[in-house]
Amino acid sequence: MSSPAPDFSWRIDLARDIAKHYAGRPGFAFAILGGSTARGESDAWSDLDILIYWETFDPASVETPPLSGEGVRRFTWRTTFADEVWLEQYFIGAQKIDVAHAQVSWWDRLVGEVLDQAEATDWKQGTIGGFLEAIPLIGEAACEPWRERIAHYPDALGRKMIEANLFFYPPWFIEHQGLARNDLYAYHDMLIEMLRHLMGVLAGLNRVCFSTEKFKRIGQTAERFAIRPKRRRGPARSAVHAAS
Repeated sequence: MSSPAPDFSWRIDLARDIAKHYAGRPGFAFAILGGSTARGESDAWSDLDILIYWETFDPASVETPPLSGEGVRRFTWRTTFADEVWLEQYFIGAQKIDVAHAQVSWWDRLVGEVLDQAEATDWKQGTIGGFLEAIPLIGEAACEPWRERIAHYPDALGRKMIEANLFFYPPWFIEHQGLARNDLYAYHDMLIEMLRHLMGVLAGLNRVCFSTEKFKRIGQTAERFAIRPKRRRGPARSAVHAAS
């Protein structure tokens, strides 16, 4: 009899407590929790991914770490994404916490670039897809219109994702350029590259915003797709695998 899975629901409670440190500040709009904890896939090594949205954000307001106390250490405070998103990283005890800050105007532009202009940039796809999986921490009513907008995945974006990822090496190339030379690094690199492309095609077919750069738990992601390759049963293997 297998042991029950560990209960990491305390992380959601911790995320809500952290969000309260920002909620009363001028310009605050809403806060969400994303990542593996929001998807129910967290384990002992998972961090917390918290995103704070602001109508207006003054970076100077968090120059002094909002989270403090015994066992709390902020080790990162910097801008990212063309100086439009600010990132704090903490340790609270052994738990790593990422707190990102973005203005709603930035978010509105990002959503429009992906959904209205069919932009397939990986990090933009991943950011938008993560929003649908996220748990609202504070300001759930403000989150809902964004969820509804993102849920309407346009056909043009699906075509763009499929076209951008329709590249796969033929088996003979992988065999000759990798296995025949005993160059296992090149061999596995090509396999991983094709797996990324396959996930991009599946994302377009399933109308899901997905970053092919996000390789963690890719098997679990594929299992959530309604359209996906069928599992092989028995010892059948491809010619490439047979050659190895």
